[in-house]
Amino acid sequence: MNVKINYNSSSPITSAKDNKWKFIDELYFERFTKVSLYRNKKYKYYGALKQYIKTNISKDYLKKKIVYIENEIKINKMLNGIPNIVPLWFYYETNKEFGLMTKYMNGGTLLNIMFDYKSEFDIIHDIIYPLLTTIRFLHKNNIVHRDLKPANLFIHNKKLYVGDFGYSYVINKPCNLPDKVVGTIQYMAPELLENYLEFNKSFNYSFEIDIWSIGIILYELIFHMKPFGWSNYRNICVENPCNPIFIRKCINNNLKIDKNKISEDCEDFLKKCLHKDPRKRYTIKKLLEHKWISKYLNKINDYNSKCHQEVLQTPMNRHSNSGKQVVRMCCWKNHSSIY
Repeated sequence: MNVKINYNSSSPITSAKDNKWKFIDELYFERFTKVSLYRNKKYKYYGALKQYIKTNISKDYLKKKIVYIENEIKINKMLNGIPNIVPLWFYYETNKEFGLMTKYMNGGTLLNIMFDYKSEFDIIHDIIYPLLTTIRFLHKNNIVHRDLKPANLFIHNKKLYVGDFGYSYVINKPCNLPDKVVGTIQYMAPELLENYLEFNKSFNYSFEIDIWSIGIILYELIFHMKPFGWSNYRNICVENPCNPIFIRKCINNNLKIDKNKISEDCEDFLKKCLHKDPRKRYTIKKLLEHKWISKYLNKINDYNSKCHQEVLQTPMNRHSNSGKQVVRMCCWKNHSSIY
């Protein structure tokens, strides 16, 4: 394939060309999208190559797809080098396809492990807190993700990464708010869903739609089903779970919460995310200041402080085989700071 390749400046692969990559396996394929695993022969990094096959896409849809691909590249350049963001290493275009090479996420997506979490603490520590801090960075930089869902949250070495920015929107000016409905119906805020069904052309929205999506994700992580009576255990639905009319009907119900499976603080956090009035929904800043999160952070700080004291009080072993002093270290696994 003879094609010019464009590089993202933070890529650890500085001289990537087609003959520098070895195909390993096909990870995913559908009508016009293919994802393959590659390894860079020189640097040994694994990459996931997402290919959009032009010949399998109608002309009208291809025009829309080009807009989303260009948008994904633009947003990734803006987020270049930010922790908890799936790195885009390079991209290209030929007459037959578009290609985007990202870092390979060895843990797959959150969708694959949604029901593995056993405690609120693990959910906050592994998913919700890193997700909140990453979305805070996006919102502080006027970026609305617009398609937060488990399939767009990736795991690499047990660390959370946010990806797929094709639907994301940059609010350049206060008056330049998004007005088009995009995203995934099951994670759409009520105001988006109403517009999707009624086609209200005067509709505008902002960061609050991401907050709703975070609430849906958290509810699924805890209860293993959709909220508002939408589904039973593990998302088993009586009706079509992708039918927007059915979803709207469910959202009109009161939020159902089993108080035996959730703490009062977590319940309140969920309600702040899943408020049907977007004006009353918490901002990302308020969510990070919520007592459910602050108690988690206090517990982490107490643990690290205790471990630090243990290290200081532990005598050095001066009789190790290597002849070097050995100190028993104890520390909590950290989440990278994003600013």
